[in-house]
Amino acid sequence: MQETKIKSTLVFEKNYKNTSPTIVNVGTVRSGKSYAIAQCINLYCVEHCGLRVAIGRKVANTLKTSVLKTWTDATMKMQLFDAENYNKTDKYYEFDFHDGNPTKSFIQFFGLDNSQKVMGSEYNLIWIDEATEFTYDDYSKLQTRLSAEKPNGWKRNQIILSLNPGDARGWIKAKLLPQDDVFLIESSYKDNPF
Repeated sequence: MQETKIKSTLVFEKNYKNTSPTIVNVGTVRSGKSYAIAQCINLYCVEHCGLRVAIGRKVANTLKTSVLKTWTDATMKMQLFDAENYNKTDKYYEFDFHDGNPTKSFIQFFGLDNSQKVMGSEYNLIWIDEATEFTYDDYSKLQTRLSAEKPNGWKRNQIILSLNPGDARGWIKAKLLPQDDVFLIESSYKDNPF
């Protein structure tokens, strides 16, 4: 397996290897939260052969110009992207460098408006971008999909939410943040030296 070197931020450090069942990233525009989460996911997929990840937005047609673009940019910069491993039609990517291991790490991109893609599968990690677009019921249903068998060394299946500070109210503030097993990471553009 190749060694991957990255330029990271404090936001990356707070997310990487954080084993909380739910991580909430609240950050301003240009805080680097989405990019840092994408970096973490890529490293997890490299380190844990067979990891199953879902990355989503509420509406599928917003993926291309948002979280999918961020993930692709991070993956290319990390020199991990191979166009042959990306299925544009079904919106999934397979990491294919696990020394011949038939169990490849897998990322499914989804919109909840096409929920059968994500609701019919099991995952180790789900990233909900622009989390305030989702409802608490959406979040609860997605949590039930965190039932994939854990790959070797993977500590805990988890869900990561990312959102802007102005959006940190409603169900996330009222129902999620008061829970003991939820880890809050706050950031601003000052946390992103890039």
